[in-house]
Amino acid sequence: MGFAVPAALALLGLAIPILLLYLLRLRREERMVSSTYLWQRAVRDIEANAPWQRLRRNLLLFLQLAALLFLVLALAGPYLPTRRVQGIDLILVVDTSASMAATDLRPNRLEAARQEAVRLVAGLPPAGRITLIAAAGTPRVLLARSPDRTLFRSALARLQPSAAHSDLTPALRLAAALAAESPQSEIVLLSDGQVSLREEVVFPTAFRFISFGESDRNQGIVACSLEEAAGRPNLFLRVRNYTTAPAQRRLDLYADGQLLTSRHLDLPARQDLALVLELDAPASAVEARLAGQDDLPADDVAWAVPRQGSATPIVLVTAGNRFLQTGLGLLPTVQLTTVAPARFPEWWATAQGTG
Repeated sequence: MGFAVPAALALLGLAIPILLLYLLRLRREERMVSSTYLWQRAVRDIEANAPWQRLRRNLLLFLQLAALLFLVLALAGPYLPTRRVQGIDLILVVDTSASMAATDLRPNRLEAARQEAVRLVAGLPPAGRITLIAAAGTPRVLLARSPDRTLFRSALARLQPSAAHSDLTPALRLAAALAAESPQSEIVLLSDGQVSLREEVVFPTAFRFISFGESDRNQGIVACSLEEAAGRPNLFLRVRNYTTAPAQRRLDLYADGQLLTSRHLDLPARQDLALVLELDAPASAVEARLAGQDDLPADDVAWAVPRQGSATPIVLVTAGNRFLQTGLGLLPTVQLTTVAPARFPEWWATAQGTG
């Protein structure tokens, strides 16, 4: 149970002066008498009214304390949290970023989110419809307003953690747009909170956030590249400690599958450690691995390959895909050639003749 205004519970302290009124009374004036035989009732009354005597049963006292308790609870606004869906349309936004693969919840956070999604759907009315959105970079609608529970379980099984940090803004904006078309819908976000929001999203219907995982026990390799300097290959690494305490990890380097070197790293809390390692000989691929255990093994390994001396030629056969052309054209190591499908046979014959 929770309270909407928990500060109001401090008013329960008013019970202390109420009790004092029954415990502390004025002393009566003492008089000498020859016998207390005729004063037994008065003696009992005096003992009951003496300071710090045992509290006796008093119906009026109980009524006053009960009235105070009910008044304070009314001001505090008690409520019982529930995970039942309030509408008939459920829009589930499931975070599938890299951090959802953390194993502080067994087997991982994403599986815990899956189980919670099943429980939420179980609380829907029979005619309730389900929308499932996977949020990792570009949102994917895996199920759209379907009452079919079998299709829902199949779509839920396709959720897999990605290898990137997630921006939930596009997914939440999509969910808000879908909710605007159905006033009796509810949006539920299942995430560990290790995400970013580029802008505020306004929800036209009920919105709930259910969090998974609280541990930050993780160190990871966030950058790895192999460059040539002064004629020798150098490996550039950046290792980040996500925890609030310093950590120690061992870094193992492999060149073409063979162990090259190992070193111990002292990682400051919530900071990055940059490393530049000079290799004795060129390698076609270098693997960097953090030994030991943490909650997110996925970022404990990184690979790097040397840059090629010349650009890699890529032929894109398309009738016009501006996004793909732009994306490939921005790669510094790619030499892009775009050919229309109708002209591809002619281009291919020319290329074979000149090759």
